[in-house]
Amino acid sequence: YALGKPEGDGGTCISLGDSGVATFSLSKAIFNGEGPDFAVFENGFADHYMELAFVEVSTDGVNYARFPATSETPLTPQLTNFAYGDCRYINNLAGKYRKGFGTPFDLEVLKFNAGIDVNQINYIRLIDVVGSVGLHASTDKNGNPINDPYPTPFASGGFDLDGIGFIHVLETNAIEEES
Repeated sequence: YALGKPEGDGGTCISLGDSGVATFSLSKAIFNGEGPDFAVFENGFADHYMELAFVEVSTDGVNYARFPATSETPLTPQLTNFAYGDCRYINNLAGKYRKGFGTPFDLEVLKFNAGIDVNQINYIRLIDVVGSVGLHASTDKNGNPINDPYPTPFASGGFDLDGIGFIHVLETNAIEEES
């Protein structure tokens, strides 16, 4: 359901659920160009309604680099389903914007990660943030719990992937010389 144009209708997305994972193998690699290189679309129904996911990329499908996510969302109260957060407190987490507005990612921030080539990204992996601020909390790059709607007691709970948009794509336009 997450292949093709993001529809934003709720019926054509993949719900990851708590800590669910989706990995995409790209038919054409993406590369580090000027500004954002790709965007991830969630199907949030309103401004400031967020269901978040970590984003990782790989050149070889084995070694992944995670975008350095931060969350300064207050930990009280625990956000519940249909609660609103403030996207200004979130960075490098997919799902910070409502449907139709993808969260942009810039490979430039990963250029010093060993094991990946930011000019040859062939895989994108999304991992649902478990929003509990307690025992099951997902944490940001600084070890801070990420307050995201929790618990998610229904099938469409967690991050809902509506699509991935590509900005900088390697074209394989090989020109063969005739003799």
